[in-house]
Amino acid sequence: MAIALPALTDLITFWDTKHGGHRALFIAKHIVIFLVAVIGCYTGVKASVREILREVFHIEL
Repeated sequence: MAIALPALTDLITFWDTKHGGHRALFIAKHIVIFLVAVIGCYTGVKASVREILREVFHIEL
């Protein structure tokens, strides 16, 4: 989430300063950054839960 929050803050703060094609690129860039952060967060949580289940309950997923 350390990547997603600055991108979201920048998007909200400078929303009015971009116009036309620059606005579309600005929004697209921030959406890509946010999606990468969410996918990374999901992957990390999934790996951590899998490891906890393996160590504590001896369950293989």
